[in-house]
Amino acid sequence: MLQQLLEQLRREAGFENTSGAIAAAKSIAALPGEAPIAALYGVLEFADGVDLTDDAGDVGDEVFRLRTAAKAGLLVAGVRVIPFLRARLDVSTREARHAVVLRVLAELGDRSVLPVAEVWSSVEDDESLRWSALEAIGLLRVPGSEALLRAALARPGEINHGWLKRITAVALARLGDFDALEVLLDDPDWFARLGVAEGLKELPRGDQAKRLRQRVEKDADSRVRAAAKE
Repeated sequence: MLQQLLEQLRREAGFENTSGAIAAAKSIAALPGEAPIAALYGVLEFADGVDLTDDAGDVGDEVFRLRTAAKAGLLVAGVRVIPFLRARLDVSTREARHAVVLRVLAELGDRSVLPVAEVWSSVEDDESLRWSALEAIGLLRVPGSEALLRAALARPGEINHGWLKRITAVALARLGDFDALEVLLDDPDWFARLGVAEGLKELPRGDQAKRLRQRVEKDADSRVRAAAKE
């Protein structure tokens, strides 16, 4: 059964059927024991081993679907995956699967991974890993960790800094850092302000949240205003 579901997952990912691949991954996660968890992790390892050097995009898209499905399966498996994944998370690793593992552990509330997220949040030569670390810090909601997010904003990097600000804004909202969000609403980069708009739903209700929403709803960029209504 496990092998059949693995073959189905890879087949659906290859046929551009993300929902089918996710369904197969969730079925794998429902199987008992550690073997299904190892199998889903194996999908992430396989994805890391695919050579994308001369890829025009199709193979890369398939790899993305494989990672998306494996992540969905691991999340559905729940807290029983934590010991297995935690044992494979190390700050010295830089493969794409470790960014997925960090995100899964953070979504499952494993606060023991915060030190790893702290290290990776300052890694400026690996965007995927850094962005996952920033998302993880927000998801974990550890009081005081907003300082890590502010530090990242102070060093956004030379490229794609708008994405970093957007991701970090949502993380700051999860931690309730209103002061930092107010500053980001003054940022000339609309992507930074978009992150604040997207983070509104993560904020506790109150006067501060109301003030932020009012500012967002008056933003000069229609895309930012629209995000506040979603």
